[in-house]
Amino acid sequence: MKLPIEKSKKILDLGRQNVFLYGLPKVGKTTFCAGMPNTLFLATEEGHKHVEIFKVDIKKWQDVYDLAQELNKTKHEFTTLVVDIVDHFYKHCEHYICKKFNVEHPSDLAYGKGFGLVKDEFVRVVNGINQMGYGMIFLSHAKEREIKKKTITTTYMDASLGGTAGSLVAGMCDLILYAYIDETGRRLMRTKPSKYVNAGDRTGKLPEVMNFDYKELSIELTK
Repeated sequence: MKLPIEKSKKILDLGRQNVFLYGLPKVGKTTFCAGMPNTLFLATEEGHKHVEIFKVDIKKWQDVYDLAQELNKTKHEFTTLVVDIVDHFYKHCEHYICKKFNVEHPSDLAYGKGFGLVKDEFVRVVNGINQMGYGMIFLSHAKEREIKKKTITTTYMDASLGGTAGSLVAGMCDLILYAYIDETGRRLMRTKPSKYVNAGDRTGKLPEVMNFDYKELSIELTK
């Protein structure tokens, strides 16, 4: 292995990023992604009857392996994979590990081993897809959570994929975006974290709140 002689270049193409996008139902998450060029949807649930998209159904974790092989050997123009929704996607990974080790639940394996195996499998597969050159957009629903600190209770907006799984996906993503509709009916997205909302922008290039529009997001990333 030779040592590098120059620094790597920044990748600012939206389609090559890993994005965790969540929001309330009907805010337009699927439509947002459907408007992006060269996207392939990995559908884990129904809900695509009124959009025209390229999609494959993911009903079990083996389907992800099969898809990766097909992407690698077939000539195509897809650059971005949209996981709709990541909650079921992660659950397929969990079921795969449970079946492999003949248990009902990851907790049935001693000392937290099951959860570690699920995490390792998920990271390995997603990293493998990234290394093939694809960006991934993980869609999830929004869910209000209550955070209690002493006598103060704060309502916090987060993805429905919570806990260890949610933290894992968020940690693998360049952007965490919360999509919502404000009181005037505008569709917006928050890109920065606050004590009330889970969001994040690893690029440091985005405004705190912006229109929920992929073209605008793409432009901001490349400024």
